[in-house]
Amino acid sequence: MDDRRLIFLISAPRSGSTLLQSILAGLPGVRTAPEPHILPPLAHLGYWDRVQRAPYDPLVSQRAIRRFVGLLPEGEEAIVAASRACADRLYRSALGDGRYFLDKTPANALVVPFIVRLYPRAARVVLTRHPAAVLCSYADSFFDGDFAEAVRFNPILERYIPALAAALPGALRVRYEDLVTAPEAALARVCRYLDLPCDAAALDYTPIDGGDRDTLRRRTRPTADRVHAWAADLAANPGALRVVEDQIARLDPADLDTLGYPLQRLWAPLNAAGARSRRRPSLSRAERWLLLRARRGARNPWIRRQLQRTLQGCEVLLR
Repeated sequence: MDDRRLIFLISAPRSGSTLLQSILAGLPGVRTAPEPHILPPLAHLGYWDRVQRAPYDPLVSQRAIRRFVGLLPEGEEAIVAASRACADRLYRSALGDGRYFLDKTPANALVVPFIVRLYPRAARVVLTRHPAAVLCSYADSFFDGDFAEAVRFNPILERYIPALAAALPGALRVRYEDLVTAPEAALARVCRYLDLPCDAAALDYTPIDGGDRDTLRRRTRPTADRVHAWAADLAANPGALRVVEDQIARLDPADLDTLGYPLQRLWAPLNAAGARSRRRPSLSRAERWLLLRARRGARNPWIRRQLQRTLQGCEVLLR
């Protein structure tokens, strides 16, 4: 498959990627699907990286695969070709008669070097969002506002911020804040990068069946009415603010500079915010209850499996 027909939308979870995906899906010739998760598993098959838990010994498997590949006449190129052949078959089928297939899988941000190795000519759009906003949305949406539990389960900023900074060379960066405050200009930049005709009608999007479906379905166009809602929320919640400040203090300031959120300006929205009541999480009470118990029982494989089946549509359990 010609990798110039692939678009990878790279972002952390809770960064507005489903919004941008829904907009781009409205452009002629762009096909997409809800978070296919094709490449992260391939990247962790053992040669480049390994899974943490598996029904086999990941350490033995990685050593064996590397030794085996080292004996092949083509060496590493053999497993590159095999991985690409697998992904090609799936992408080609999903593309159909479209011009581009758009893969929006947040976990792709953690395997960008693997993606570039397989598809060096593919388009990459890196969507960034204020790191405090990312963590606030993550904790609110999936942990019922329990920031400490959210970080214990997944230190999302420590994992994604360095990966996104490293992914920027050769990619187009789009800020979530620009997407919702000046959507026409943001869409025009993306279309120029992709060499697609820019149709502003795409901003009246149809939500993709994935991501924050509840929020997207309440709106028909990008809106900036909550772009700094995280700041007012943190101003009203000192405990959550301490967790967010601690997580951001663990980041390399150079990565924040690279992503366009330098420390000297990072907290300006918070300083300007007035305290207000916490917003209601987007998940239903029953879903939040099940999600919290899923994480607390995550070390028990049977409990985790049953709850994952019950909440098959809640993507956070897969990240």
